Amino acid sequence: MKRLLLMLLALNIVGCATTPPRIQVVSALTDKSTEILSAPPGARIEINNEFVGETPLFVEINRYCNDWTGAEYCNVVINAIPKEKGQYAQTKFFDYSVKIPKKIFFDMRLELVSPKKQYDINVK
Repeated sequence: MKRLLLMLLALNIVGCATTPPRIQVVSALTDKSTEILSAPPGARIEINNEFVGETPLFVEINRYCNDWTGAEYCNVVINAIPKEKGQYAQTKFFDYSVKIPKKIFFDMRLELVSPKKQYDINVK
């Protein structure tokens, strides 16, 4: 019985856990890092819902993922949160199959724009 409990505990610890991408803020651009900029500077940056700092900043994102699906790389979501009134939040999504660029730019003055024209897509 004790042996069975230990096996179940070990499986629970190792089991279906997903290792999120590891994020490290670095002091300068390296061959493994990404520079995140915004206009105006000072936007709060979150990567996968984890606050990492304010722009401008350099980050290294280790995308290796150990999840139950067998995927080798994780998706990455970068949110830029405005610092002042009149600025707009922005999000950039990088699918697991897409390489993260060396430089990411957020223009905090751009607001979400909806199309003004409406089209009738019903075939008559």
